[in-house]
Amino acid sequence: MTVHRRIVVLVVAALAAISLTACGDDADIPSTSDVNASVPVSSATVKITSSGFDPDSVSVPAGEAVTFSNDDNQDHRVVADDDSFDTGTLQAGESTVVLFSEAGTVKYSDSLDPSNTGHVEVTASTP
Repeated sequence: MTVHRRIVVLVVAALAAISLTACGDDADIPSTSDVNASVPVSSATVKITSSGFDPDSVSVPAGEAVTFSNDDNQDHRVVADDDSFDTGTLQAGESTVVLFSEAGTVKYSDSLDPSNTGHVEVTASTP
């Protein structure tokens, strides 16, 4: 083994050891149930396609969420007209969940293709 290869092997081994040490103990890693508890319940899904939102109108109770799923091969970014949410850029196949906590109508559009519009009707939650 050449000196150069030995150095590369030592550097890789050192980086692996450092990354394992940086992980700390498992107490710092959230459990699956912790992660699932922090994800809002999605009551509806809106697919983003080349021809727009499908469906372009959904209804959910307050306190629940809508999944926005990019089913197109182009990037999309869903933004509420009232700035209450912004999905960020969703690449092909990506999705995100948006929580709707207050009753009312939330209109939105695709900021990368503003002709695509839709709305979420958020109904009052029942006690």
